[in-house]
Amino acid sequence: MVTMQASDVMHEVPRQGLRFTRLHLENWRNFTKVDVELQRRVFLVGPNASGKSNLLDVFRFLHDLVTVGGGFRGAVDERRGGVSSIRSLAAPSFSEYCDPHLG
Repeated sequence: MVTMQASDVMHEVPRQGLRFTRLHLENWRNFTKVDVELQRRVFLVGPNASGKSNLLDVFRFLHDLVTVGGGFRGAVDERRGGVSSIRSLAAPSFSEYCDPHLG
């Protein structure tokens, strides 16, 4: 889903808290793979249905994960309708990872 390493992603900004400096996504909604450095100010521009809202939803998802009473189940099931609604349609299926003939 969303993979991030704190040392690569967030830097402390004096008197302003933490900010994201890099975003790496795999199989998130309509994105199969994204790896982008984030500047202090980011503008998302594009045609309708190009993924602007899905990109912003990554940050809402992370917020939902750490919100009191949220957690993974709340962020995925309650707010987004389950894993199938956030998982990229281009992502490999579970059966592609597993060989049922292996014991």
